[in-house]
Amino acid sequence: MHFLTNTFPATLAKFVVKFDAALMTLWENEHDADHDSKYKNPTLITCLPMEKQLRDSYTNCIFYKCRAELARCMELQCEFGSQVDSNAIYTVTYFALNRTFEVVFNHSTKEGACICRLFETDHGKE
Repeated sequence: MHFLTNTFPATLAKFVVKFDAALMTLWENEHDADHDSKYKNPTLITCLPMEKQLRDSYTNCIFYKCRAELARCMELQCEFGSQVDSNAIYTVTYFALNRTFEVVFNHSTKEGACICRLFETDHGKE
């Protein structure tokens, strides 16, 4: 909420009153969010025990972020294809794009890369 309107208040007193009202609104919104986070549980949308654990462990704000990430993970299906030395080849289906990718994961270096080489990860190194 913006405490200044299109025209600047004519007096300092009007400015102070509007500024105070804006701060009070921000405080009330934060207080309501804190109360809801402490005393209200979000509705679960899956049957996964992990979602319930997230809800019980985190604030509502963090829970919604985690649940969105969980939902994105559920759009993927990973199937093991074959093993060549320390490289494992997986087929990853991304349902949202209706596409399939071949991914090579090297277990010794903990590096993964799409066969097309457009996507790579490097989780093993710091």
